[in-house]
Formats: sequence, C-alpha cells, structure tokens
Amino acid sequence: MLLITVSAAVFFIAWLITEPRFFRIVRKEARCVKLNKPIQILHLSDIHFASPAPKLSLFFDRLAELRPDLIVLTGDIIDCREGVYEAEKQLAKLKSKKGIFSVMGNHDYYDYRLYDCLFHNFQGQRHPLKRNGTLKLRGVYKKLRIKELRNESHSVEIEGQRVGIHGVDDPVTGHADLTRLRVQKGAGTANILLSHSLDVLFGLSDHEIDICFSGHTHGGQVCLPGWGAIITHSRAGRKYASGIKKFMDIQCCISRGMGSSRFMPIRFFSRPEAILLTLQP
Repeated sequence: MLLITVSAAVFFIAWLITEPRFFRIVRKEARCVKLNKPIQILHLSDIHFASPAPKLSLFFDRLAELRPDLIVLTGDIIDCREGVYEAEKQLAKLKSKKGIFSVMGNHDYYDYRLYDCLFHNFQGQRHPLKRNGTLKLRGVYKKLRIKELRNESHSVEIEGQRVGIHGVDDPVTGHADLTRLRVQKGAGTANILLSHSLDVLFGLSDHEIDICFSGHTHGGQVCLPGWGAIITHSRAGRKYASGIKKFMDIQCCISRGMGSSRFMPIRFFSRPEAILLTLQP
C-alpha cells in the first residue's frame, strides 16, 4: 500500500512539473453573422515570459508558420522585467496578414511574488509593491509594430469585411475604461473585444460585441478530472475557465494560456495552448 501511495505521489508531482512544457495548438470555430467570409485569428495569452525556455521557443517556431488574418495577445506576456528580452525574441517570429493587437494584463504591470499570485489576483484587490517592465514591453511592441490597445478601438479590413478590434486595458489592476471604446453599431462591422479578464464584461452594457477574447484563468491551471478548475481568479466562475462559451449573452474565447508564474510553474489537466480560431459567417 505504501509503495502504491508513493508511486502515485511521484506520478502526480512529475505530471505537475512536466505538463507546462506540453504546448499545443487548439483549433476552434465560432460564428459571426456579420461576416460573409471566414477569418482566422491566433489567440495567445498568459505567456509569462521570464528566462529563456527552449521548448517554448520551439513552439513559437511552429506558430510562426501559421500566418492567420489576425493575432491577438490578451495580456500577461511577461512575468518579470527579464522576460521582456525573451518576449522580443519570440514575438518577433509571429506573422499575420492584418496585424498583431495586444492588451495588458496584471502581470505586465506588476511583478507578482508567490503570495501575490495566491491572494492578489482578483479584480479590485490591492496591487503588489513591485512594478514590472511595462515601459520596456511597450517599447518592444512599438519596435515589432504590435498595436497595443489601451481602452481604444481600431479597425481593419479583411477580405472586404470591416472588423472592429476593441482593446480594454487590464481590469484586474483597475486600468479598464469601457467608456472610451468606440464600437460601431449595425450589421456592417464585426466587433472583437480584447480583455485580459472576462470579468470586464460585468461592466458592459448595450454592446455590439460579437466575440470577446480573454485569458487570466490559465484554465484553472490545476484541474481535477470530472470536476475541472479548482480556482480561476474570475468572478465568472469555473464554467468559464476556458473554451468557447457564451457569457452574459456574449460569445467568448477564453484561453488556458501558455505559461504560468515563475513561482508556480505547474499545471494539471490544463495544458498550455495557443488557440487558432476560425470565425465563420
């Protein structure tokens, strides 16, 4: 009995520390009645760049081959100041037909220690004391021509279709301001919302948003078979830990993310992912 218990414990610990390196591309579909032709969007979130990671670098080599219509980054790109250099190296590999768009996450603003990761990861809570390399990350975005949306709207034309891309600054650290978005109403424009946390939707009313891309939950990061996420750091609850879901009458694409805090580099039944989403008419 003791041997079985020890073997199970060793297996569990081994899984926890190896799953974070099993990256995968998840292909999904969603509907948008405002489109006449499908568009392809690569969704990356919660990468938590820190020190160089060979397997993550190889995964970005795979992502570089995709060339979707759009690439969206929904925050927590860096975990610490040192991660800015690795972020530049890997993000430079990405190519899209109509641009790369990003919003900030809470880790992009603050350097979270272990205590902060456990207790200060919810919207409205106090912030960690140590600032992160936000300005350096913005410099990387500018250099790589990645468009950061700070409570602002942008539009692109894809296959003759107008697509509005609306980015909300990080809601977890109180930077979000939905009132500054300029969402075009009517059937002529498909509207995409980018937010690090799904919780921003609690403040959205009279919307014309067709789909919201978000992260922050890590899919729960540690999940139990048959139960799912134990904790998601979101008011939306465990049901909305990951996947294509409808929340508050808005279609949502919630990413499990690609990384984790360097103080908690574990995952269990929540593999790191990049989502390649096809929006179908």
